Amino acid sequence: MPDSIDAVILENAATLNSADLEDIPVLQTNFATKVLFSIKENAESSGQEIKTLLAPALEQMVSAITDNGLDGASISYTGDIGLGNNAAVNASITEMRQLLLDKITPLAKNGKIFFLESNPLFIPEANRDVFTRYVLNTTSSKNASQLRLLINEAIYYAGIPSDKLLITGDPELMTTDNNDGLVSQVPFFAIQVIDCGPIGGLMIQNVAADYSHANITYKETRGAIQTLNPSPLK
Repeated sequence: MPDSIDAVILENAATLNSADLEDIPVLQTNFATKVLFSIKENAESSGQEIKTLLAPALEQMVSAITDNGLDGASISYTGDIGLGNNAAVNASITEMRQLLLDKITPLAKNGKIFFLESNPLFIPEANRDVFTRYVLNTTSSKNASQLRLLINEAIYYAGIPSDKLLITGDPELMTTDNNDGLVSQVPFFAIQVIDCGPIGGLMIQNVAADYSHANITYKETRGAIQTLNPSPLK
C-alpha cells in the first residue's frame, strides 16, 4: 500500500495469518495508518434478521480489535434505517442499532475509531460522536452534480459535519467529468473532495479487484493522495 493512507479496512480481518499480524504494527507505527475491522450487513427489510446476524459479528469484531491490536472498525449497513411507517420493523431496527452502539461506544471512549458506511440518518443525532467518519456510497454517482447532491444532503439534512464525511470511489468504475468526458472515478472524485466540499476525504473501494494489475490502482491511489495531501517537491 502507498504511505499517507489514513486507514486501511480489512475485508477478512477475522482470518488474519501470522504475516498479516506482523504487518499491522508496521503500518501503525511507521506510517500512522489505522487498521480497521470490517462488518458488512445488508438485510433490506427486516431488522430482526440483521440483528440476529449482527450479534455474533460484533463479538468477532471486539475480539479481533482486542486480540490483534486493531484501531477500530468500519460498519457497512445498507438495510432499513428505521424511519418508515412499519412500527414492528422500526422497533426491531432500534433494538439492533442499540446493540451496535452498546458494543462500540466503550471502545470509542477508549480511543478506537469507527466508520459508518451507511445513510447517516441510521444513527440518532445524540450518538453520532461515536463515529469518527461517515462514509457516503457515491460510486453510483454519474457526475459531480449527483455527487454534490449526496454531500449536501448529508451536511444540510442529516447534519453531519463536512470534515467527518468521506465519499467513495472505485478504481474499476468511470464517471463523467465537468466537460462531459468519461474519466476514472478515483482521480476525479479526489478533486471533488475539494470542489464539492471540502470534506473529510475519499475512501477507495474494491482495491483488490485488479490485484493482478496492482500498478493501476496503486498509481491512482498515489495520485489521489497527492491531490488531497500534496507534499513539497525536493
